[in-house]
Amino acid sequence: WIAPIALGAGLVLRSGGRAKFPLFILGFVVAAVLHSLVPQFSGLWQLFSGVARQFLVLTLFLVGSGLTREVLQKIGIWPLLQGVTLWIAVSVLTLLAICTGLIN
Repeated sequence: WIAPIALGAGLVLRSGGRAKFPLFILGFVVAAVLHSLVPQFSGLWQLFSGVARQFLVLTLFLVGSGLTREVLQKIGIWPLLQGVTLWIAVSVLTLLAICTGLIN
C-alpha cells in the first residue's frame, strides 16, 4: 500500500508542475518483486533485510539527533568518534557487570 498512497499523495500535494515520487518506494517494489520471483535466495534476502534494518536505525538516530553532513563537517569527526567510543565502552562494561553478577 505504500506505493499507491505515496503516488496519490504526490499527485495531490504536488508543488509546481510534476508530482514527486520518492525513489525509496521504487526500491521497496523491486525488493518485493525479487523476493517473490527468486525465493531460492531467501537467505540472501534475510541478510539484506537485516542490513537495511540497521541502516534504518542509523538513519532514524541521525534524524532524531539532528545530525547532518553539514553539522558533521562543521564540528568535525572527533566528537562523533568520542561519542561512539564512549557508547561502546559503557555497553561493554555494563555487559561485563551483568555477566559477572555485579548487576542483577
